[in-house]
Amino acid sequence: MKLTFATLFLLLVLFHVPIKAQTEGEINAFLQEYDISPQTISIHPDGALLISSSYNRELKNNFLIHATGIGSESIQIDTLDVNRPTRSAFSKDGNYILYNEIEETQKTVVRSYGGLKNIGPEFNLTQETGFDAMYYYSLQDSIFAFYTYVTEESPQNGVYISLFDGAGASKPEQLFQNGNNRVFFSPLLLNESTMILAAHGQEDNSTNGVYISRKDEGVWAYPKQLVDIPYGYSFDWVDDETIMYITSGQVNFLDVSELERM
Repeated sequence: MKLTFATLFLLLVLFHVPIKAQTEGEINAFLQEYDISPQTISIHPDGALLISSSYNRELKNNFLIHATGIGSESIQIDTLDVNRPTRSAFSKDGNYILYNEIEETQKTVVRSYGGLKNIGPEFNLTQETGFDAMYYYSLQDSIFAFYTYVTEESPQNGVYISLFDGAGASKPEQLFQNGNNRVFFSPLLLNESTMILAAHGQEDNSTNGVYISRKDEGVWAYPKQLVDIPYGYSFDWVDDETIMYITSGQVNFLDVSELERM
């Protein structure tokens, strides 16, 4: 019997066996089997998936899904006790988990992570950075990259980076501001001088796409579109040679070395 998302938050399947999802096909088969529509998706170095689901109208909530054993016969699915977790991610090294939570207001938090039974206390990035709304973020090598939206016409809307050392975060530096019919978001550093990110239009969808920016002499260049790569978002590392992102409700893997040559 096909399981729907309406029953997912009650689901506990078989045993907890962390097995790395080797292919995008395995992940997409899992999303389809359990009727999960991901808003963001992130993979831990041990293969666990962290998914913020799209808003479920029947259950009137988003869900923060933690799944292990993808691609095997031993899958475990859990939902974390977080209210309206609209975005989430693992850090690249797997030592942290980040997520948004909406109660009376929205906040973004980061917590140390050593498995579901070993998650540390909340560190409030919203309070630390001064931005209430942070979306589509990544954390690697102490660099927290994110998109924020303040108000429709605010010059603060855009992509930022901040340094996070586990005990504090530096004042965010804006890299790209909304404009030219482009809203850049979902930043991910491929290396210290190359960033991949998404963009959608402000007035129309003519600028929707995947973009890349390079840093030269300390300055990040205005992103250029990678026209051969379909529009998508929620970029995240699979391993040191591969990243993934969501496009048309499924994940797509990209080879990092090919992106760096573009």
